[in-house]
Amino acid sequence: VLRRMPETVTDRYMDRSQASDMVWQAIVVRRSEREAMETCEDLARVLRFAPLDSKNGSYMLVENDVYTQPQEMAADDEGFFAWQVQFTAHVWR
Repeated sequence: VLRRMPETVTDRYMDRSQASDMVWQAIVVRRSEREAMETCEDLARVLRFAPLDSKNGSYMLVENDVYTQPQEMAADDEGFFAWQVQFTAHVWR
């Protein structure tokens, strides 16, 4: 699961452009705790260098980085294990 978290404006400029941080949370759910952890760690490595440029030119990517390291979430009663990682895309528009 990939979900967008609230965006934070970090700077505003005279030409009405702005810099902001777009935070995303990726959640990995598996029956195996080890597989959930390893998949989440792999995802964190990929997201650190992912090309997240805008397809329609609505923003310019400045950089992206891992906001929180992969971490375990509460297990559910059905026997599934969940891990999550958050990453930030620093953008200018």
